[in-house]
Amino acid sequence: ISLAEASAMTLVDLETWVHGVPDSLPEEMRPMAHAICDAFHRTARRLMDLGLGYLALDRAAATLSTGERQRTQLARAVRNNTTGVLYVLDEPSIGLHPSNIEGLIGVMDDLVADGNSIVLVDHDTKVLRRADHLIELGPGAGTQGGTLLAKGTVPDIIQCKTSLIGPFLDDCTHPLVRT
Repeated sequence: ISLAEASAMTLVDLETWVHGVPDSLPEEMRPMAHAICDAFHRTARRLMDLGLGYLALDRAAATLSTGERQRTQLARAVRNNTTGVLYVLDEPSIGLHPSNIEGLIGVMDDLVADGNSIVLVDHDTKVLRRADHLIELGPGAGTQGGTLLAKGTVPDIIQCKTSLIGPFLDDCTHPLVRT
């Protein structure tokens, strides 16, 4: 297929197509093709884990939503093995299918394991349960918010009487929380 046709494919379709590329080449080119395709697969898998498998390579970056752009930047940061960087993420889980939350958590775990720090604004309890330290502000938004409701580790927040999210973090006691 042409480069234009490959670029128009979704990442999911392109990843499937790339699997067959090395075998379509002359024998002497296959080792190089395998190395290139393996690098592509690692990056594509991370992007798909972040719920971006529907994107095509020919899509202009300016058309990406803030969440899509943020998730592509996260995947790039993990690929580049950054270290000593402070990442400030604003609602990276918004719009993600629940099955992609694990991919997001995996990316954040990789960034922290590489020596980076993450400050995260989010409301997804599955993401928040993984935090080393939480600061809960509220109870409302905008001018109605900003009051410190709770701070500390996840167990601290669960025990805090003024916390609104604590009961939702404690999946053992709250009937509405599903993991």
